[in-house]
Amino acid sequence: MTGWKLQIGAAGTDYSSQCEWDSVTINQTARHKGSTMAFNVTIMVTGGVPTMPRPKAFQEVKFSRINADLSLTTIFGGIILQSEQSEVGMGIFAYRIQSIDFTKWLDHMITGWETYPSEGRSDAADQIAVEIMQNYVLGNGAQVRNFNYIGVDTNPAVPITVASYPTGNVYPSKIHLITYVTGMSGVSTAIDNVAKMADALWFIDPDKKFWFADSDVARDLNITQLLAPLKSTTVTIYDETFDGGSVTGNKGKRALLLPTLDVDNPYANVPDSQATGRRTTYRNLKIMEDVSQTISSIFIYGYEDASTTDTIESPRTGLFPKAATVVNLKMHGDGATRFFPLSNKPVSAKYTTVYFRDIEPGGSTATKTYTVALGNLKTEYVDGSPADQTIVKTSGIASAGTNTTLVTASNLAWGANQWIGYQIYLTGGAGAGQLRTIATNTAPTVPTATTLTVTVTAAWTVNPAASTTFAIFPAGTDWAFVCTSNQGIRFTVAPASTQDIDVWYSIYVPGNRAGTNKALANEIKYREGFGGGYYVQSMADSAYTTGIKDSETLPASQAAVDIQLRRFARFKYTARFESLLTGWRPGQQLAIVSQLRGDTVASPTGYAVWDTTFSQRFFVTGVEQTCYAADGTMLSVIQASSDIDGS
Repeated sequence: MTGWKLQIGAAGTDYSSQCEWDSVTINQTARHKGSTMAFNVTIMVTGGVPTMPRPKAFQEVKFSRINADLSLTTIFGGIILQSEQSEVGMGIFAYRIQSIDFTKWLDHMITGWETYPSEGRSDAADQIAVEIMQNYVLGNGAQVRNFNYIGVDTNPAVPITVASYPTGNVYPSKIHLITYVTGMSGVSTAIDNVAKMADALWFIDPDKKFWFADSDVARDLNITQLLAPLKSTTVTIYDETFDGGSVTGNKGKRALLLPTLDVDNPYANVPDSQATGRRTTYRNLKIMEDVSQTISSIFIYGYEDASTTDTIESPRTGLFPKAATVVNLKMHGDGATRFFPLSNKPVSAKYTTVYFRDIEPGGSTATKTYTVALGNLKTEYVDGSPADQTIVKTSGIASAGTNTTLVTASNLAWGANQWIGYQIYLTGGAGAGQLRTIATNTAPTVPTATTLTVTVTAAWTVNPAASTTFAIFPAGTDWAFVCTSNQGIRFTVAPASTQDIDVWYSIYVPGNRAGTNKALANEIKYREGFGGGYYVQSMADSAYTTGIKDSETLPASQAAVDIQLRRFARFKYTARFESLLTGWRPGQQLAIVSQLRGDTVASPTGYAVWDTTFSQRFFVTGVEQTCYAADGTMLSVIQASSDIDGS
């Protein structure tokens, strides 16, 4: 017996006999929230009782192929997104079902306000994604820390599993995040943001397993460890990153054993198990060569370190020394203002120096200096939230206040009088900008849902109130913060009206260096008949610019440019074809080869993809399936791309 099986609901109720098989349409992609399935079921009412429960939105749905040995191969798994009911006859109801993959579950689960990496966490993109899943989907107590104080129920459990790291479905990422804040977003949004920064793919498969891999890692490891349902042959493919090994003249030409679609012989390489009935590997094949998004220059904003004398390569003028990019800005204190805007966006505290000088006459000598080396100058990415977590010991939201107290209902595990001698700074809301020393503080009387009171040594000028935000620092925090987000300098103690403020800081500038993908530049020259172009990267390690870094030897700016190169500097090849072979899934690899579709002469550069023999590796990026015959045969329309993500 072969055929199909349709199950709906957590218990897997069998709706196979109610399903109209010719109505089934499945679209699968190797991306989150990309796979969908539509189908019809018909339910009759007998004696006032439906023969089957009606399909409901958000129920699980699973569609499988019944194999000859009666085992099941899952083709689609997800949840019902829409269930449209219509009466087609007396006591006969038809349901048109639209469903989507299991990633949709994660849209209904919210993260807390977590910062990664911190508290000993890894900064690798894949591990951050796994920890988000573990914290907010599998549940390990993170919900309590983030939600109870605002009265929100903890996330419900959903049956999604994360494979043991680093084996299984999650691959080690080369890209590491310098800092990432989930920011009370949906779990799917939080993971998607990580994936975009790391140029990674992620999804939840029909068996509810979580997958995550960099696109270049996926390119080498094969993200799903799946191969297309074709016989494999050894093919030579173009890969501009391949050095040729020990073979002279073999640079850019890599030999791989891959499932092979031979364009010139559609009967070749059909798997033995599917060779009955003279079945072909494909029909209606189209291949597109596309350079529409191949660009000849990529600019990443970075900064130059004026203290170095390194040189960089210019595509136009050769080598030239790094120039100073330090800006000087002078301002005046008034005894009350703590935030002073800057004319340009600063890089970080590392490249900033702040001097206080007495107002003229006689004010040329600095009376106070703020630098990273002195420990009194810090980088602050969002006003009130210093990146250096050793500064802010705790923070929260006030619920009330008097002239000498602040009351908070935040779920903060304080000890009684733990903060005596510390300073409390009102970062937002009523009374913002005030700094006071703590005299006493209370401790929670129960683990959650309690109020805490901070008493200060000097009365507030403006009392804190509900929604006032605050942060508690160690004593003696006469600091300055370089605000990269708000483009300014913030002081914990307002500069006096007798002081000049002299700020020297490095700014972001666009820079360039000749790109490393010269093989591709040569190929562009060969195809377009003129200059090869340059792929441009930033001048220095701009960790605060890109938000990422590379786990190997590349600085953050280079890592960011490499991601851009992967996206935009390669030729794109896409293919579309139909197949009656079973087993097609997104993420699979195959080679498409042809002697008849190649060029008449070889590329003079030796790096051409479309040479005398066309031979290109493809990744299956989309599969549209419909039921074709009662024996379980499905007609698959396959979309494939030379890029794993299909872009």
